[in-house]
Amino acid sequence: MTALVALLFSANLIFYTPIRLGSMHGLYGLSRARMEPFLSGQAQGMTPALVIVHPDNWTEYGTLLELTSPFLDTPFLLAISVGDKADAALAADYPDREVYHYYPDQPWCFLSTSL
Repeated sequence: MTALVALLFSANLIFYTPIRLGSMHGLYGLSRARMEPFLSGQAQGMTPALVIVHPDNWTEYGTLLELTSPFLDTPFLLAISVGDKADAALAADYPDREVYHYYPDQPWCFLSTSL
């Protein structure tokens, strides 16, 4: 019985798990490629910044959350847009940061509110 369990466990690790994990790569469109605009020299020159993201679905925002910290000590603070009033109130809470609006369907464009 021990040999059978060990064989099944080994077969799972060797055959099934790599195939299953491979099929999850890029699941729901999540990939590090969506963070590339924030890693560019242009974007790094805009820091410290509050970036208000206007996504079409949660995955466009969720992919970017790795760029910000819950301790608010990262170059970018990311927030999801929930309306103009809430966005303006949020911007007022961070007067020391430039405020940019980011639309994931235009990935290399950061719109400044000071324009």
